[in-house]
Amino acid sequence: MKYLKAILIIVCFSGIISVRAQVDDDDVNDRIERNRRISDSINGPNKLSNIKDRLSYGGYGGLVIGTVTNISVAPTIGYKLTTKNTLGIGANYVYYSDRRYTPTYSTSIYGGNLFDRQFVTDQIFLHVEHQVLNYEDGTGHRGWNSYTLAGGGYAPSQGVYIAILYIVDQPAQGIYGPVPLIIRFGFMF
Repeated sequence: MKYLKAILIIVCFSGIISVRAQVDDDDVNDRIERNRRISDSINGPNKLSNIKDRLSYGGYGGLVIGTVTNISVAPTIGYKLTTKNTLGIGANYVYYSDRRYTPTYSTSIYGGNLFDRQFVTDQIFLHVEHQVLNYEDGTGHRGWNSYTLAGGGYAPSQGVYIAILYIVDQPAQGIYGPVPLIIRFGFMF
C-alpha cells in the first residue's frame, strides 16, 4: 500500500509537470504567433526566406530619336530588407546628340546611383535616390555632379512603375536643365 501511494504521487506529480510544460509551450507559441502578426502588419508577411527572394531586378530607360537624340539605359538591382522596403544600386548611361549645332554636339553621360524604395501600400511607394554622374560641360571638359532625388510612385503590378521625383539639390550647371522634376517609367521584378 505504501508503494502504491508513492507511485500514485509520482504519477500525479509528473502529470502536473507535463501539463505545466504544455501550458508553457502554448504560452510561448502564442507569443511567437502574436509577434509574427505584429511584424507582418508592419513589414508585410515574411516571404523572403532566402537570398533569391530578397533580390529584385529592374531599371528604366528612354529613347528619343530625331534632331535631338537621347538614349538612356539604367539597370538596377535591389535587396529587399522587408517585403515593403528595398535598398539598391544602379548604373546610368545616356548618349546625347544634338544636330542643331555645327558640328553636331554629342556626348555620353555615365555614373551610378543608390536608392531606397519603401512601399506605403501595395501599390504606392516613396523613393529616394542619390546619383553621381560624369558629363561633358559643353567646353570639352568632363566633370562629376551629384543629385539627390526624392518622390514617390505607383506600381499597379509587379513589373512596371511610374515615379515622379524632385531634384533636391540640383547644381547650377546640371544635366537635367531648369526643370526640378523627373517623370520616370520603369520596371522591377
